[in-house]
Amino acid sequence: MEKKILLAVGVSLLILSGCDSTKKAKTSEPNGSNVSTEMGNSTKEDKQINPISIDILAKGNYTVGTDINPGAYYVVLTELIHGDKDTDKKAYVSIEVSGKDYSFETFYNINAKKRFKFKDGDEIKFEDNYSPKSWKVSLLTDSDFQKYMGSSAKNSSDTSSSNSRENISASSKKEEKTERNESPAFQPTDVSDETIKSIKTYEDYLTMYQAIINNYLADYEYVIKDTVLYDQTTFEEQKKQYEQSFESQKKQYAEYGNKKLIGKDSLVEFLVSYRDSLAETTNNLKKSLQ
Repeated sequence: MEKKILLAVGVSLLILSGCDSTKKAKTSEPNGSNVSTEMGNSTKEDKQINPISIDILAKGNYTVGTDINPGAYYVVLTELIHGDKDTDKKAYVSIEVSGKDYSFETFYNINAKKRFKFKDGDEIKFEDNYSPKSWKVSLLTDSDFQKYMGSSAKNSSDTSSSNSRENISASSKKEEKTERNESPAFQPTDVSDETIKSIKTYEDYLTMYQAIINNYLADYEYVIKDTVLYDQTTFEEQKKQYEQSFESQKKQYAEYGNKKLIGKDSLVEFLVSYRDSLAETTNNLKKSLQ
């Protein structure tokens, strides 16, 4: 009888020990799961997020890190169509950045631009006024901004010179001989307003256009030469873009050579605007590297 009692007690102890072991095994599972989750979160935090170009088409609030990747961007007003009632062309688009730092900018004209550095968690508010039909603000990375400037310069020159080209063609049909300029060849030593305004012929115009490009490329290379932004291959590609822009100008004007300019004021105005746009790009780059 005593043996039976001892045996029963022993079996009971074994059962209780097994239950306790099972409880311990189950309790360890969530801990293992937590470790795995923490490692995953650590991996996500270590992953670097790079800026990506994006177009903003509507006013509202945007969050950096959710709607827009953090990083440095050139913010450019690439499109603006005025409303029917906005006869004075007063429409504009504004950007307000709130976070650790605050900044605000208003864009009135196409190609108006400013460089921003957006930080994770910043709130960006886009607004417009005077009821424009539509607009587009492009947030461009440094490389995409350079590409945009190259194509924008080409498109601007094509548009601004279309009427001038028609006038030249009509005038040329009436001329039997090419009018030669007896003055020495135009050789600009700078890109000042005075030098630009001194052009007289279509050959002078092309020479001045090339001088503006050369001046910009020299300044741009000087600014980034000793920084991590400089890459010889990328710089050569950029030079090709401006060479293509110059070739486009040659196709329009080279055939008129030393003929006197028709519509000189509009061509001078375009050259000054083109020079200022390129100079602004270089100046903004200088500020960002300080």
